[in-house]
Amino acid sequence: MRAINLLPVAEYPVIHFVAFDVDAQKFASLSPYLSKINTAGDQAQLQEILKNIVEHGILAERLAE
Repeated sequence: MRAINLLPVAEYPVIHFVAFDVDAQKFASLSPYLSKINTAGDQAQLQEILKNIVEHGILAERLAE
């Protein structure tokens, strides 16, 4: 995290965090450092979240560059 904090805000990476079978509120204190916090309660939800991160997060961000 220290290296990220040395970057200009415009160059911060997007960090996707998935809380699997745990309430995402337990990680609320990390929200200043994590761009996106998701919660998955089971395998199906986990797969859907990961699919959305890849398709709508990572690939969309890559196309915007």
